[in-house]
Amino acid sequence: MTADGFFELPDDGRRYELVDGEVEMAAAPSVNAHQYTVGRLFLVVGPHVEELRLGFVFVAPGDVVLSAYDVLQPDLFFIAAARSFIIGDRVHGAPDLVVEVISPSTEEFDRGLKLRRYARFGVAWYWIVDPRKRLLDEFELVDSAYVRRAHLEGDATFEPAIFPGLTINLARIWPGIIEGAPED
Repeated sequence: MTADGFFELPDDGRRYELVDGEVEMAAAPSVNAHQYTVGRLFLVVGPHVEELRLGFVFVAPGDVVLSAYDVLQPDLFFIAAARSFIIGDRVHGAPDLVVEVISPSTEEFDRGLKLRRYARFGVAWYWIVDPRKRLLDEFELVDSAYVRRAHLEGDATFEPAIFPGLTINLARIWPGIIEGAPED
């Protein structure tokens, strides 16, 4: 399927992505771990980006059209001000940073196929965040492949290379698992 056909699919309330021409249904994320972590990251990164007028930060759902056969919805993504021309009703091109907050049902997809797709289409920085294990991996695209620049655990301090001057205390983004809430 092409992106044009993908956008003509009826809206059934579910979240879909198009990967190499195949429609993939994304599981609804866990509010307890996933959505909390995405929100906290946005609350830390967003003000820094806005204050320094670096560009724009978005959270899912939002279509990122990487090719005629690839439309993904990153959990959080950043587009530098100089590249704002790729922003419209959808983003047409690679964001400068993509963040995927993984859960047990998405880990293989986010660390495998999505990682390769983002690299193939030129996403310069990719963060994989695991709120259950309290891990953050920062990857930089070098010669068409990702190189891990940081691996942080627990309550470490993260200084993202893409945002000089920003310091993220990871203890601020990890959720407290809510008693009795489903895992995923």
